[in-house]
Amino acid sequence: MNDPNDRSEPTESPDLPERVDVAVIGGGLSGLICARALSRAGRDVHVFEAEEEIGGRMRTERHREGFLLDHGFHVTVTGYPSFAREIDAGTLDLQPFDPGCLIARAGRLVPLTDPERGGSLREALAFPLASLGDKWKLRGMRNRLRGEDEAAIRRRPDRAALDHLRGLGFSEKVIGSFFVPFFRGVFLDPDLGISSRYFESVFKALDAGPVGIPAAGTGAIPRQVAAAIPDGAIHTSARVDGLLGDGDAVEGIRVGEREVRAERTVLAVEPSVAAELSGLEMPEYAHRGVTVCYFTADRPPTEEKRLVVVAEPGTWTSHFAVLSNVAPALAPEGRHLLMGAILGTHDIHDGDISEKIRHDMAYYFPHGLTHTWRWLRTVKLPHAQWALEPGMAERLPEARTRRPGLVLAGDLTREPSVEGAIRSGLEAAEAVAGN
Repeated sequence: MNDPNDRSEPTESPDLPERVDVAVIGGGLSGLICARALSRAGRDVHVFEAEEEIGGRMRTERHREGFLLDHGFHVTVTGYPSFAREIDAGTLDLQPFDPGCLIARAGRLVPLTDPERGGSLREALAFPLASLGDKWKLRGMRNRLRGEDEAAIRRRPDRAALDHLRGLGFSEKVIGSFFVPFFRGVFLDPDLGISSRYFESVFKALDAGPVGIPAAGTGAIPRQVAAAIPDGAIHTSARVDGLLGDGDAVEGIRVGEREVRAERTVLAVEPSVAAELSGLEMPEYAHRGVTVCYFTADRPPTEEKRLVVVAEPGTWTSHFAVLSNVAPALAPEGRHLLMGAILGTHDIHDGDISEKIRHDMAYYFPHGLTHTWRWLRTVKLPHAQWALEPGMAERLPEARTRRPGLVLAGDLTREPSVEGAIRSGLEAAEAVAGN
């Protein structure tokens, strides 16, 4: 893995083939899933990744002091159906969070537990930020979604998730103290304006299996997929500058001064790059950003293995976790790794952003020696996700395009999640095989 302080420009890969069956542009999860599926089907597939390493947003970098830092805060949701089929969770050595979370509100950390996953029933019943009616409605929504498949969820009327929760009768108290602060960390959406269908799909997945962190960080997931692709078929530092072909037909790619002919080309890149390379018209994707700060401490402020969700008006921090409590191998022996996240990216010095998180956490961990935490790194991701708004699913592009020889992949064709990336990669492979 790369030193995160090394910001040298990628250099052109010297060992590019002249001709392949399929050229996949982009070595993120969707491109790798597509390439693996086609390789297993006997196609000569090559992946061309502009960066020095694969993974896209799912990368883990080794800090010079030995910490493993994800490129932004990631959790692995094992309850996604395609994830469960396509990823071997056992080899990831997943380190699970304890179910539930801690709600940071009014100077207190209020525990929210899940009695169905080993949490205290007494603690769940005593949770003060939801009425008994709210708890009953939450149980009802949970049971309903357990009995519905994805097709049933997609048939339901689509509206903003916030309006959907209000329509289900949840009180403003539990919406403001739990639903909005918890799920804004999931969707990077402070107002829960995302699609209610998407909200329910993610809620169902969170309920369907453990949520955790691979022992070696989130980068272990794309590396696992890449390991099943033949040696020499993944080219890093290979930025694609254009597509080859006459008229609309696509016949390969151009990497610097090199040309690679291909029967099929798969674009597995972010929407703006896909539009620029393909010339295809894309829907407008509203991007959501996040800023993640990493700290180290000699002593953790808590032994908790639950996520801290901040529901305090006026604070910068959205969520916080002691990652080394959950996955000890992310930190060198005897050290601790802490993470705080802020929605959006801000024109503020990275170190100053870390001080805002430290200040927020001093309020909730008054004996946590927050002044001794040492800042390691700040990661700003202006395009961490795009917002799947109500009704947008029907406007997303399909894998097959109007340009012969060109196929789209990436979560831009499905939903802005790991599940969306995996599904899109599989659909792209099917589109290639069907042409």
